[in-house]
Amino acid sequence: MNGDCTRYVRTNQSYRDFFMRFFGLDPSAIGPDFVKYDAPFLKNVVKICCEQGIRTFYDEKMPDGSIVHSFARPIDKNPVTGITAVAIAVLSIREPGERLLAEQILSVIEQFGEYIPGGFFIYKADKDEELLYANKAVFDIFGCDGLEEFKALTGFTFRGMVHPEDYNSIFSSIEEQIQESEADLDFVEYRIIRKDGDIRWIEDYGHYIEYDDQNSLYYVFISDITEKHEQAESDKALHSAVIEALTKAYDSVWLINDIETQKFELFRIDKEMEHLMPANIAAKLEKFTQALAFYSKLVFEEDRQFFLEATSSENIVRNTESKLIYAVPFRRVFEKDIRHYKVEFTRLNLPGGKTGIVAGFKNVDDEVQREQTIQHSINQRDAIIEALTRTYDSAFLITDIKEERFELYRVDENTVHFIPSQEAAKIKKFSNAFLNYSKLVMKEDRDQFLSAVTPENIIENTSNKLIYSVPFRRVFENGVRYYNVEFSKIDLGNGDVNYIAGFKDVDEVRNGKQLD
Repeated sequence: MNGDCTRYVRTNQSYRDFFMRFFGLDPSAIGPDFVKYDAPFLKNVVKICCEQGIRTFYDEKMPDGSIVHSFARPIDKNPVTGITAVAIAVLSIREPGERLLAEQILSVIEQFGEYIPGGFFIYKADKDEELLYANKAVFDIFGCDGLEEFKALTGFTFRGMVHPEDYNSIFSSIEEQIQESEADLDFVEYRIIRKDGDIRWIEDYGHYIEYDDQNSLYYVFISDITEKHEQAESDKALHSAVIEALTKAYDSVWLINDIETQKFELFRIDKEMEHLMPANIAAKLEKFTQALAFYSKLVFEEDRQFFLEATSSENIVRNTESKLIYAVPFRRVFEKDIRHYKVEFTRLNLPGGKTGIVAGFKNVDDEVQREQTIQHSINQRDAIIEALTRTYDSAFLITDIKEERFELYRVDENTVHFIPSQEAAKIKKFSNAFLNYSKLVMKEDRDQFLSAVTPENIIENTSNKLIYSVPFRRVFENGVRYYNVEFSKIDLGNGDVNYIAGFKDVDEVRNGKQLD
Protein backbone atom coordinates (compact mmCIF):
# COMPACT_ATOMS: atom_id res chain seq x y z
CA MET A 1 0.00 0.00 0.00
CA ASN A 2 1.19 3.53 -0.83
CA GLY A 3 -1.43 6.17 -0.14
CA ASP A 4 -4.56 5.09 -2.03
CA CYS A 5 -2.68 2.77 -4.37
CA THR A 6 -1.77 -0.89 -4.07
CA ARG A 7 0.53 -3.43 -5.67
CA TYR A 8 0.12 -7.17 -5.19
CA VAL A 9 3.39 -8.92 -4.44
CA ARG A 10 2.09 -12.44 -3.98
CA THR A 11 -1.37 -14.07 -3.94
CA ASN A 12 -2.67 -17.62 -3.89
CA GLN A 13 -5.35 -18.99 -6.21
CA SER A 14 -8.18 -18.57 -3.69
CA TYR A 15 -7.44 -14.88 -3.30
CA ARG A 16 -7.23 -14.44 -7.06
CA ASP A 17 -10.66 -16.09 -7.38
CA PHE A 18 -12.03 -13.78 -4.67
CA PHE A 19 -10.61 -10.74 -6.45
CA MET A 20 -12.00 -11.75 -9.84
CA ARG A 21 -15.45 -12.29 -8.33
CA PHE A 22 -15.79 -8.91 -6.63
CA PHE A 23 -13.46 -6.59 -8.56
CA GLY A 24 -13.16 -8.22 -11.99
CA LEU A 25 -9.37 -8.14 -11.71
CA ASP A 26 -6.67 -10.75 -11.63
CA PRO A 27 -4.00 -9.47 -9.15
CA SER A 28 -1.30 -11.55 -10.85
CA ALA A 29 -2.00 -9.74 -14.12
CA ILE A 30 -1.58 -6.26 -12.63
CA GLY A 31 2.22 -6.37 -12.79
CA PRO A 32 4.74 -4.48 -10.67
CA ASP A 33 3.00 -1.08 -10.86
CA PHE A 34 0.84 0.55 -8.21
CA VAL A 35 -2.81 0.93 -9.16
CA LYS A 36 -5.54 2.99 -7.48
CA TYR A 37 -7.56 0.86 -5.09
CA ASP A 38 -11.15 2.03 -4.54
CA ALA A 39 -11.88 0.26 -1.27
CA PRO A 40 -11.81 2.98 1.43
CA PHE A 41 -12.82 0.62 4.23
CA LEU A 42 -9.86 -1.68 3.58
CA LYS A 43 -7.55 1.31 3.35
CA ASN A 44 -8.77 2.49 6.76
CA VAL A 45 -8.16 -0.94 8.26
CA VAL A 46 -4.67 -1.07 6.75
CA LYS A 47 -3.97 2.42 8.05
CA ILE A 48 -5.01 1.42 11.57
CA CYS A 49 -2.91 -1.75 11.35
CA CYS A 50 0.16 0.17 10.23
CA GLU A 51 -0.13 3.16 12.54
CA GLN A 52 -0.85 1.13 15.67
CA GLY A 53 1.16 -1.94 14.68
CA ILE A 54 -1.77 -4.26 15.39
CA ARG A 55 -3.32 -7.31 13.80
CA THR A 56 -7.08 -7.19 13.27
CA PHE A 57 -10.14 -8.95 11.92
CA TYR A 58 -12.62 -6.94 9.93
CA ASP A 59 -15.83 -7.30 7.92
CA GLU A 60 -16.22 -5.67 4.50
CA LYS A 61 -19.54 -5.40 2.73
CA MET A 62 -19.34 -5.96 -1.02
CA PRO A 63 -21.63 -4.38 -3.68
CA ASP A 64 -23.76 -7.51 -3.97
CA GLY A 65 -24.39 -7.59 -0.18
CA SER A 66 -21.85 -10.32 0.60
CA ILE A 67 -19.86 -9.90 3.85
CA VAL A 68 -16.17 -10.77 3.54
CA HIS A 69 -14.55 -11.64 6.86
CA SER A 70 -10.78 -11.00 6.70
CA PHE A 71 -7.63 -10.90 8.79
CA ALA A 72 -4.91 -8.24 8.29
CA ARG A 73 -1.42 -8.09 9.75
CA PRO A 74 1.16 -5.32 9.15
CA ILE A 75 4.58 -6.63 8.09
CA ASP A 76 6.82 -3.63 7.58
CA LYS A 77 7.02 -0.02 6.38
CA ASN A 78 9.77 1.59 4.34
CA PRO A 79 10.50 4.89 6.13
CA VAL A 80 11.95 6.43 2.97
CA THR A 81 9.30 5.55 0.38
CA GLY A 82 6.34 5.28 2.76
CA ILE A 83 5.37 1.95 1.18
CA THR A 84 3.70 -0.42 3.67
CA ALA A 85 3.56 -4.21 3.33
CA VAL A 86 0.45 -5.87 4.74
CA ALA A 87 -0.61 -9.52 4.75
CA ILE A 88 -4.34 -10.16 4.26
CA ALA A 89 -6.24 -13.42 4.53
CA VAL A 90 -9.90 -13.90 3.55
CA LEU A 91 -11.31 -16.22 6.21
CA SER A 92 -14.87 -16.58 4.99
CA ILE A 93 -17.53 -15.06 2.74
CA ARG A 94 -21.09 -14.77 3.94
CA GLU A 95 -23.52 -14.67 1.05
CA PRO A 96 -26.45 -12.18 1.16
CA GLY A 97 -28.97 -13.41 3.73
CA GLU A 98 -26.69 -16.25 4.89
CA ARG A 99 -25.94 -16.66 8.61
CA LEU A 100 -22.31 -17.33 9.44
CA LEU A 101 -22.08 -19.64 12.41
CA ALA A 102 -19.44 -19.23 15.12
CA GLU A 103 -18.38 -22.84 14.48
CA GLN A 104 -17.58 -21.98 10.86
CA ILE A 105 -15.42 -19.05 11.93
CA LEU A 106 -13.66 -21.08 14.61
CA SER A 107 -12.88 -23.90 12.25
CA VAL A 108 -11.05 -21.46 10.00
CA ILE A 109 -9.27 -19.66 12.85
CA GLU A 110 -8.06 -22.85 14.52
CA GLN A 111 -6.23 -23.74 11.32
CA PHE A 112 -3.91 -20.78 11.55
CA GLY A 113 -4.37 -19.45 15.15
CA GLU A 114 -1.20 -21.12 16.41
CA TYR A 115 0.83 -19.34 13.74
CA ILE A 116 -0.32 -15.86 14.73
CA PRO A 117 2.57 -14.08 16.49
CA GLY A 118 1.65 -13.16 20.07
CA GLY A 119 -1.34 -14.12 22.16
CA PHE A 120 -4.70 -14.49 20.43
CA PHE A 121 -8.09 -15.50 21.85
CA ILE A 122 -11.82 -15.25 21.11
CA TYR A 123 -14.60 -14.78 23.64
CA LYS A 124 -18.35 -14.24 23.57
CA ALA A 125 -19.56 -10.66 23.96
CA ASP A 126 -22.18 -11.53 26.58
CA LYS A 127 -22.43 -11.40 30.38
CA ASP A 128 -20.46 -14.64 30.88
CA GLU A 129 -17.64 -13.68 28.47
CA GLU A 130 -16.80 -17.34 27.87
CA LEU A 131 -13.69 -18.02 25.81
CA LEU A 132 -14.11 -20.01 22.62
CA TYR A 133 -10.45 -20.21 21.65
CA ALA A 134 -6.98 -19.27 22.91
CA ASN A 135 -3.65 -20.06 21.27
CA LYS A 136 -0.51 -21.42 22.95
CA ALA A 137 1.04 -17.96 23.22
CA VAL A 138 -1.79 -16.99 25.61
CA PHE A 139 -1.03 -20.00 27.79
CA ASP A 140 2.64 -18.99 27.88
CA ILE A 141 1.81 -15.42 28.89
CA PHE A 142 -0.21 -16.77 31.84
CA GLY A 143 2.51 -19.27 32.78
CA CYS A 144 0.34 -22.29 31.99
CA ASP A 145 1.57 -25.52 30.40
CA GLY A 146 -1.63 -26.13 28.44
CA LEU A 147 -5.33 -25.60 28.03
CA GLU A 148 -6.38 -27.42 31.22
CA GLU A 149 -4.10 -25.34 33.45
CA PHE A 150 -5.29 -22.17 31.72
CA LYS A 151 -8.95 -23.13 32.26
CA ALA A 152 -8.27 -23.88 35.93
CA LEU A 153 -6.57 -20.49 36.39
CA THR A 154 -9.04 -18.28 34.52
CA GLY A 155 -12.30 -20.25 34.40
CA PHE A 156 -11.88 -19.90 30.63
CA THR A 157 -13.54 -16.44 30.73
CA PHE A 158 -12.26 -13.02 29.81
CA ARG A 159 -13.17 -11.71 33.26
CA GLY A 160 -11.09 -14.47 34.80
CA MET A 161 -8.07 -13.36 32.76
CA VAL A 162 -8.10 -9.74 34.00
CA HIS A 163 -6.81 -8.60 37.39
CA PRO A 164 -9.91 -8.08 39.60
CA GLU A 165 -8.94 -4.47 40.40
CA ASP A 166 -8.72 -3.59 36.69
CA TYR A 167 -11.74 -5.36 35.27
CA ASN A 168 -14.49 -2.73 35.78
CA SER A 169 -12.46 0.12 34.31
CA ILE A 170 -11.29 -1.79 31.23
CA PHE A 171 -14.75 -3.29 30.63
CA SER A 172 -16.22 0.24 30.48
CA SER A 173 -13.36 1.43 28.27
CA ILE A 174 -13.87 -1.41 25.77
CA GLU A 175 -17.60 -0.77 25.48
CA GLU A 176 -17.06 2.98 25.02
CA GLN A 177 -14.36 2.49 22.37
CA ILE A 178 -16.44 0.00 20.36
CA GLN A 179 -19.37 2.42 20.32
CA GLU A 180 -17.15 5.23 19.02
CA SER A 181 -15.03 3.19 16.58
CA GLU A 182 -16.13 2.86 12.97
CA ALA A 183 -14.02 -0.31 12.65
CA ASP A 184 -15.24 -1.75 16.01
CA LEU A 185 -11.72 -1.72 17.45
CA ASP A 186 -10.56 -1.22 21.04
CA PHE A 187 -7.26 -0.90 22.87
CA VAL A 188 -6.71 -1.36 26.63
CA GLU A 189 -3.91 -2.10 29.07
CA TYR A 190 -4.45 -4.10 32.23
CA ARG A 191 -2.81 -6.44 34.71
CA ILE A 192 -3.04 -10.22 34.89
CA ILE A 193 -2.06 -12.70 37.60
CA ARG A 194 0.01 -15.59 36.26
CA LYS A 195 -0.19 -19.14 37.56
CA ASP A 196 2.98 -18.53 39.62
CA GLY A 197 1.38 -15.43 41.22
CA ASP A 198 3.47 -12.94 39.27
CA ILE A 199 1.58 -9.81 38.17
CA ARG A 200 2.21 -8.75 34.57
CA TRP A 201 0.99 -5.89 32.36
CA ILE A 202 -0.86 -6.76 29.12
CA GLU A 203 -1.51 -4.78 25.96
CA ASP A 204 -4.87 -5.76 24.43
CA TYR A 205 -6.12 -5.00 20.89
CA GLY A 206 -9.67 -6.21 20.31
CA HIS A 207 -12.17 -6.37 17.44
CA TYR A 208 -15.91 -6.72 17.96
CA ILE A 209 -18.01 -8.68 15.41
CA GLU A 210 -21.68 -9.69 15.28
CA TYR A 211 -21.98 -13.08 13.58
CA ASP A 212 -25.80 -13.25 13.73
CA ASP A 213 -28.69 -11.16 15.00
CA GLN A 214 -28.31 -12.25 18.63
CA ASN A 215 -24.68 -13.23 19.10
CA SER A 216 -21.35 -11.42 18.88
CA LEU A 217 -17.69 -12.11 19.59
CA TYR A 218 -14.45 -10.33 20.48
CA TYR A 219 -11.24 -11.27 18.68
CA VAL A 220 -8.31 -10.20 20.84
CA PHE A 221 -4.53 -9.95 20.37
CA ILE A 222 -2.45 -9.57 23.53
CA SER A 223 1.21 -9.19 24.39
CA ASP A 224 3.19 -8.86 27.63
CA ILE A 225 4.39 -5.25 28.03
CA THR A 226 5.48 -5.39 31.69
CA GLU A 227 9.02 -4.16 31.09
CA LYS A 228 7.83 -1.40 28.74
CA HIS A 229 5.13 -0.37 31.21
CA GLU A 230 7.57 -0.29 34.14
CA GLN A 231 10.00 1.79 32.10
CA ALA A 232 7.18 4.14 31.12
CA GLU A 233 6.11 4.45 34.76
CA SER A 234 9.73 5.10 35.77
CA ASP A 235 10.07 7.75 33.07
CA LYS A 236 6.77 9.29 34.13
CA ALA A 237 7.85 9.35 37.79
CA LEU A 238 11.16 10.96 36.82
CA HIS A 239 9.34 13.44 34.59
CA SER A 240 6.96 14.31 37.43
CA ALA A 241 9.83 14.60 39.92
CA VAL A 242 11.69 17.01 37.63
CA ILE A 243 8.57 19.10 37.09
CA GLU A 244 7.81 19.01 40.84
CA ALA A 245 11.32 20.26 41.60
CA LEU A 246 11.08 23.00 38.96
CA THR A 247 7.61 24.16 40.02
CA LYS A 248 7.79 24.26 43.84
CA ALA A 249 7.47 28.03 43.81
CA TYR A 250 4.12 27.92 41.98
CA ASP A 251 0.62 27.77 43.51
CA SER A 252 -0.82 26.03 40.45
CA VAL A 253 0.90 24.21 37.60
CA TRP A 254 -0.52 23.18 34.22
CA LEU A 255 1.22 20.84 31.80
CA ILE A 256 0.49 21.66 28.17
CA ASN A 257 1.29 18.31 26.54
CA ASP A 258 0.99 19.51 22.94
CA ILE A 259 1.00 23.20 22.07
CA GLU A 260 -0.53 22.55 18.63
CA THR A 261 -3.59 20.62 19.86
CA GLN A 262 -3.64 22.63 23.14
CA LYS A 263 -4.05 19.43 25.18
CA PHE A 264 -3.19 19.98 28.85
CA GLU A 265 -3.50 18.55 32.33
CA LEU A 266 -3.68 20.11 35.80
CA PHE A 267 -0.43 19.09 37.50
CA ARG A 268 -1.17 21.06 40.66
CA ILE A 269 -4.00 23.41 41.65
CA ASP A 270 -4.05 25.76 44.65
CA LYS A 271 -6.78 25.39 47.26
CA GLU A 272 -8.11 28.91 46.74
CA MET A 273 -8.95 28.04 43.13
CA GLU A 274 -10.62 24.66 43.70
CA HIS A 275 -14.06 26.27 44.15
CA LEU A 276 -13.65 28.07 40.81
CA MET A 277 -12.38 25.11 38.81
CA PRO A 278 -13.46 21.83 40.46
CA ALA A 279 -11.83 18.66 39.15
CA ASN A 280 -14.99 17.55 37.33
CA ILE A 281 -15.16 20.86 35.43
CA ALA A 282 -11.42 20.92 34.74
CA ALA A 283 -11.67 17.44 33.21
CA LYS A 284 -14.12 18.76 30.61
CA LEU A 285 -11.76 21.51 29.45
CA GLU A 286 -9.87 19.95 26.56
CA LYS A 287 -7.76 22.98 25.57
CA PHE A 288 -5.56 25.10 27.80
CA THR A 289 -6.89 28.31 26.19
CA GLN A 290 -10.33 27.31 27.48
CA ALA A 291 -8.84 26.84 30.94
CA LEU A 292 -7.10 30.23 30.77
CA ALA A 293 -10.38 31.86 29.76
CA PHE A 294 -11.94 30.14 32.79
CA TYR A 295 -9.07 31.30 35.02
CA SER A 296 -9.42 34.89 33.76
CA LYS A 297 -12.51 35.24 35.96
CA LEU A 298 -10.00 35.61 38.83
CA VAL A 299 -8.03 38.30 37.02
CA PHE A 300 -8.60 41.96 37.91
CA GLU A 301 -10.95 43.38 35.29
CA GLU A 302 -8.51 46.07 34.13
CA ASP A 303 -5.85 43.38 33.46
CA ARG A 304 -8.13 40.73 31.93
CA GLN A 305 -7.86 41.64 28.25
CA PHE A 306 -4.06 41.95 28.47
CA PHE A 307 -3.90 38.58 30.29
CA LEU A 308 -5.92 36.77 27.61
CA GLU A 309 -3.96 38.30 24.73
CA ALA A 310 -0.58 37.61 26.36
CA THR A 311 -1.49 33.97 27.06
CA SER A 312 -2.68 33.14 23.54
CA SER A 313 -0.99 30.07 22.02
CA GLU A 314 0.72 32.30 19.42
CA ASN A 315 2.28 34.56 22.08
CA ILE A 316 3.34 31.61 24.22
CA VAL A 317 5.05 29.87 21.28
CA ARG A 318 6.79 33.03 20.07
CA ASN A 319 8.05 34.12 23.48
CA THR A 320 9.20 30.71 24.72
CA GLU A 321 11.28 30.30 21.55
CA SER A 322 13.45 33.27 22.51
CA LYS A 323 13.19 33.26 26.32
CA LEU A 324 13.91 30.64 28.96
CA ILE A 325 10.87 31.88 30.90
CA TYR A 326 8.01 33.93 29.48
CA ALA A 327 6.29 35.76 32.35
CA VAL A 328 2.89 37.46 32.20
CA PRO A 329 2.11 39.72 35.20
CA PHE A 330 -1.46 40.40 36.32
CA ARG A 331 -3.50 41.23 39.39
CA ARG A 332 -5.67 38.51 40.89
CA VAL A 333 -8.85 39.19 42.83
CA PHE A 334 -9.46 37.53 46.20
CA GLU A 335 -12.40 37.94 48.56
CA LYS A 336 -10.58 40.43 50.79
CA ASP A 337 -7.92 41.96 48.57
CA ILE A 338 -6.16 42.10 45.21
CA ARG A 339 -2.70 40.53 44.84
CA HIS A 340 0.01 40.69 42.21
CA TYR A 341 0.49 37.40 40.31
CA LYS A 342 2.53 36.02 37.43
CA VAL A 343 2.01 33.08 35.11
CA GLU A 344 5.36 31.82 33.81
CA PHE A 345 5.68 29.61 30.72
CA THR A 346 8.67 27.31 30.07
CA ARG A 347 9.11 25.22 26.92
CA LEU A 348 9.58 21.41 26.99
CA ASN A 349 10.73 19.23 24.10
CA LEU A 350 8.63 16.07 24.23
CA PRO A 351 8.98 12.72 22.41
CA GLY A 352 7.66 12.56 18.87
CA GLY A 353 8.78 16.08 18.04
CA LYS A 354 5.97 17.64 20.08
CA THR A 355 6.37 20.87 22.00
CA GLY A 356 5.09 21.00 25.56
CA ILE A 357 4.82 23.91 27.99
CA VAL A 358 4.88 24.14 31.79
CA ALA A 359 2.63 26.97 32.98
CA GLY A 360 3.17 28.00 36.60
CA PHE A 361 1.04 30.52 38.53
CA LYS A 362 2.97 32.40 41.21
CA ASN A 363 1.96 34.84 43.95
CA VAL A 364 4.45 37.73 43.62
CA ASP A 365 2.60 40.22 45.79
CA ASP A 366 5.34 40.38 48.46
CA GLU A 367 7.97 40.70 45.75
CA VAL A 368 6.10 43.53 44.02
CA GLN A 369 5.45 45.29 47.32
CA ARG A 370 9.14 44.98 48.19
CA GLU A 371 10.17 46.33 44.78
CA GLN A 372 7.72 49.19 45.16
CA THR A 373 9.13 49.96 48.64
CA ILE A 374 12.68 49.86 47.29
CA GLN A 375 11.72 52.05 44.36
CA HIS A 376 10.00 54.46 46.74
CA SER A 377 13.17 54.57 48.88
CA ILE A 378 15.28 55.17 45.77
CA ASN A 379 12.93 57.96 44.66
CA GLN A 380 13.09 59.50 48.13
CA ARG A 381 16.87 59.16 48.19
CA ASP A 382 17.16 60.74 44.74
CA ALA A 383 14.89 63.59 45.81
CA ILE A 384 17.00 64.19 48.93
CA ILE A 385 20.24 64.01 46.97
CA GLU A 386 18.87 66.38 44.34
CA ALA A 387 17.82 68.85 47.03
CA LEU A 388 21.15 68.59 48.86
CA THR A 389 23.30 68.92 45.75
CA ARG A 390 21.65 71.85 43.99
CA THR A 391 24.36 74.25 45.15
CA TYR A 392 27.20 71.96 44.05
CA ASP A 393 29.10 72.12 40.76
CA SER A 394 29.89 68.40 40.97
CA ALA A 395 28.72 65.62 43.27
CA PHE A 396 29.80 62.05 44.05
CA LEU A 397 27.32 59.56 45.53
CA ILE A 398 29.25 57.14 47.76
CA THR A 399 27.10 53.97 48.02
CA ASP A 400 29.56 51.86 50.07
CA ILE A 401 32.22 53.78 51.92
CA LYS A 402 34.15 50.73 53.15
CA GLU A 403 34.42 49.24 49.66
CA GLU A 404 34.75 52.79 48.25
CA ARG A 405 31.98 52.20 45.69
CA PHE A 406 30.56 55.38 44.21
CA GLU A 407 28.92 56.96 41.19
CA LEU A 408 29.29 60.34 39.54
CA TYR A 409 26.00 62.01 40.36
CA ARG A 410 26.85 65.32 38.66
CA VAL A 411 29.98 66.63 36.93
CA ASP A 412 30.53 70.34 36.23
CA GLU A 413 31.40 71.48 32.74
CA ASN A 414 34.91 72.55 33.75
CA THR A 415 35.71 68.97 34.88
CA VAL A 416 34.24 67.10 31.91
CA HIS A 417 37.34 67.63 29.79
CA PHE A 418 39.50 66.48 32.66
CA ILE A 419 37.55 63.29 33.48
CA PRO A 420 35.58 62.25 30.35
CA SER A 421 32.60 59.97 31.01
CA GLN A 422 34.29 56.94 29.41
CA GLU A 423 37.30 57.43 31.71
CA ALA A 424 35.14 58.11 34.75
CA ALA A 425 33.32 54.80 34.15
CA LYS A 426 36.60 52.95 34.61
CA ILE A 427 37.21 54.43 38.07
CA LYS A 428 35.82 51.94 40.61
CA LYS A 429 36.91 53.57 43.92
CA PHE A 430 36.12 57.11 45.00
CA SER A 431 39.67 57.56 46.42
CA ASN A 432 40.92 57.14 42.84
CA ALA A 433 38.36 59.71 41.68
CA PHE A 434 39.63 62.16 44.33
CA LEU A 435 43.18 61.42 43.23
CA ASN A 436 42.20 62.31 39.67
CA TYR A 437 40.38 65.44 40.87
CA SER A 438 43.42 66.51 42.95
CA LYS A 439 45.17 67.46 39.71
CA LEU A 440 42.84 70.46 39.73
CA VAL A 441 43.81 71.33 43.32
CA MET A 442 46.52 73.95 43.93
CA LYS A 443 49.82 72.16 44.55
CA GLU A 444 50.25 73.65 48.06
CA ASP A 445 46.81 72.30 49.14
CA ARG A 446 47.00 68.90 47.39
CA ASP A 447 48.44 66.68 50.16
CA GLN A 448 46.13 68.17 52.79
CA PHE A 449 43.16 67.66 50.41
CA LEU A 450 43.94 63.96 49.79
CA SER A 451 44.49 63.18 53.48
CA ALA A 452 41.19 64.87 54.39
CA VAL A 453 39.05 62.85 51.93
CA THR A 454 40.07 59.32 53.04
CA PRO A 455 37.25 56.93 54.03
CA GLU A 456 38.37 57.02 57.67
CA ASN A 457 38.23 60.83 57.89
CA ILE A 458 34.87 60.97 56.09
CA ILE A 459 33.32 58.41 58.50
CA GLU A 460 34.79 60.05 61.60
CA ASN A 461 33.81 63.62 60.73
CA THR A 462 30.28 62.88 59.44
CA SER A 463 29.49 60.92 62.60
CA ASN A 464 29.44 64.13 64.69
CA LYS A 465 28.84 66.81 62.06
CA LEU A 466 25.91 67.48 59.77
CA ILE A 467 28.37 68.54 57.07
CA TYR A 468 32.08 67.78 56.96
CA SER A 469 33.74 70.49 54.85
CA VAL A 470 37.24 70.31 53.32
CA PRO A 471 38.51 73.63 51.87
CA PHE A 472 41.03 73.88 49.04
CA ARG A 473 42.06 76.11 46.20
CA ARG A 474 41.21 75.03 42.68
CA VAL A 475 43.24 76.02 39.64
CA PHE A 476 41.54 77.38 36.53
CA GLU A 477 43.13 78.66 33.30
CA ASN A 478 42.52 82.27 34.27
CA GLY A 479 43.30 82.00 37.98
CA VAL A 480 42.74 80.26 41.33
CA ARG A 481 39.40 80.02 43.14
CA TYR A 482 38.49 78.92 46.63
CA TYR A 483 36.48 75.65 46.80
CA ASN A 484 34.99 73.31 49.39
CA VAL A 485 34.16 69.60 49.13
CA GLU A 486 31.33 68.93 51.57
CA PHE A 487 30.42 65.47 52.87
CA SER A 488 27.00 64.61 54.31
CA LYS A 489 25.61 61.28 55.44
CA ILE A 490 22.24 59.89 54.26
CA ASP A 491 20.64 57.17 56.39
CA LEU A 492 18.36 55.11 54.09
CA GLY A 493 16.49 53.62 57.04
CA ASN A 494 17.25 49.95 56.28
CA GLY A 495 20.75 49.87 57.76
CA ASP A 496 22.34 51.21 54.58
CA VAL A 497 24.19 54.52 54.58
CA ASN A 498 25.15 56.65 51.59
CA TYR A 499 27.37 59.70 51.51
CA ILE A 500 27.27 62.78 49.28
CA ALA A 501 30.49 64.51 48.32
CA GLY A 502 29.64 67.92 46.82
CA PHE A 503 32.14 70.34 45.24
CA LYS A 504 31.24 73.98 45.78
CA ASP A 505 32.70 77.28 44.54
CA VAL A 506 33.08 79.51 47.66
CA ASP A 507 35.43 82.08 46.14
CA GLU A 508 33.04 85.00 46.39
CA VAL A 509 32.11 84.13 49.97
CA ARG A 510 35.76 83.72 50.96
CA ASN A 511 36.88 86.92 49.27
CA GLY A 512 33.96 88.78 50.80
CA LYS A 513 35.00 87.72 54.29
CA GLN A 514 38.59 88.78 53.62
CA LEU A 515 37.33 92.20 52.39
CA ASP A 516 35.28 92.64 55.56
